[in-house]
Amino acid sequence: MQERKIRRRNFDEKALNQKRFLSIAIVFCSFATFFLGYKHFASNKYPISLRVLPKVVQNAAINGRQISSTEYDFKPLPFASVGDTGLILYFPAHVSEVLGVGFHESGKSEALPLQPVGNCYFRESTQTVSRSISLSRFPVLFVMNSRGRGQTPASAADVAMRPGTLVRSPVDGVVTKVEAYYLYGKYPDFKVEIKPQGHPELRVVVIHIDEVRVKAGDPLEAGKTELAKVRDLSHTFDSQINEYISKECDHPHIQVNRFVPTEVKK
Repeated sequence: MQERKIRRRNFDEKALNQKRFLSIAIVFCSFATFFLGYKHFASNKYPISLRVLPKVVQNAAINGRQISSTEYDFKPLPFASVGDTGLILYFPAHVSEVLGVGFHESGKSEALPLQPVGNCYFRESTQTVSRSISLSRFPVLFVMNSRGRGQTPASAADVAMRPGTLVRSPVDGVVTKVEAYYLYGKYPDFKVEIKPQGHPELRVVVIHIDEVRVKAGDPLEAGKTELAKVRDLSHTFDSQINEYISKECDHPHIQVNRFVPTEVKK
């Protein structure tokens, strides 16, 4: 009888230990699943590899102080190179605010060809590009269908942004001109012309902007210096890039021209 009680007690203790081990394993697995799921969610929502906070701002964040969006130090990323000049164009906003870049034929013969940096769709269907944009966390590059302008297929770029986004300089350089004009002779618009650093023979032109924040002579830093706000063109005309992007967006137009001094123009 005594031996039977001992065996019974040993069996109960063994079963209890197994239950304890199983409980610990379940808790550990639950914690690991939660952690990995949260990490995956965070990485999908915020591509932290593309946003860099300076040390001072990191300390402020740790101390719990509210941080304004203007304090973020955005790392500029390239989206195109310019012909054989060696000039690089950078996204004129943080990549989280850019939906895509639609390259197209410029209406000006002096515009230089652009080479997209990275993968780029070449005149694919609007459905293919739109689907890619809806699935991608990084701006999608694509060459739009011909407009019959007779220029190279990618001699200008429309950078699709969320409405109201601040447009930043696509290059290091100096503002040479800020000009108000009428787009197609009837829609009010602004043009900012930039002499890129190291390339006095070129001019980078940015249009479809509003509330300009720079003037001639101002120095610019690529991806950082604010030029203006992107202009709302939704009540003026249908832009080609909106055929490819289902989300609401506006766009600055960027192109690079050979500079011809006024005194030698005919």
